[in-house]
Amino acid sequence: LLLLLTLIGSIAMTIVITIGAIAAASTIDVDSIPNDPDMMLEDPFMIGEFGRVFGITLGIALVVGLLLAPLVIYQLFYAADNNRTFGYALGEGIKAGARNYLPTLGLAAILFVINALVAVPAILALSAAIPPLLGTIIAAVASVVLTPFNLLAVAHAYRQVSGGPVPHEVSGAQATPTTTTDTPAV
Repeated sequence: LLLLLTLIGSIAMTIVITIGAIAAASTIDVDSIPNDPDMMLEDPFMIGEFGRVFGITLGIALVVGLLLAPLVIYQLFYAADNNRTFGYALGEGIKAGARNYLPTLGLAAILFVINALVAVPAILALSAAIPPLLGTIIAAVASVVLTPFNLLAVAHAYRQVSGGPVPHEVSGAQATPTTTTDTPAV
C-alpha cells in the first residue's frame, strides 16, 4: 500500500512539474530563441521567464508536499515502536497524522524552514558570494547537526500523538531516591 501511495504521489508531482514546464515553454516566442545556446543564458527575458514558471511550479510542488506531510510522517515510528504489521503501521500513522493534522503540519512547516536555511550557504557559494568550499562545509556541518534534530523532533511528536512515554527533564530534587522501607540501610 505504501508503494502504491508513493507511486501515486510521484505521478502527481510529475504531472504538476510537467504542466509547469509546458506553461514555461508555451510563453516563449520560438522566433526569439537565439541559435547560440550561450546567448540564451545572457538574455534576461529568457532566464526571467523560465525562472518565474519554475518558481511557481516548485512552489506548488512544495505546498502540496507540505500539506501531505502530516499524513506520512509517523509511519516509520509506528513500525519501529509497535512490532506490528506493515499495514498496521501505515494505517495508524495516517490516522495519527489526520487526528493531529494542524500541529503536525506546524511541525512539518517549522522543520521545512529550518532545513531550507541549510541551503543558504550552498546558494551563496553558487552565486560566488562566498567561496564554494566554505559554502559546502557550512552546509554539510548544518546537515549533520540538523538531521538528528529533525528525527528527534518528529520522534517526540510521535510519542505525544501515540500516547507513548514522553521524555522530560527531571530536576535535582526529584532525582534523589527515597527509601520507604523500615529496615536501615547497610
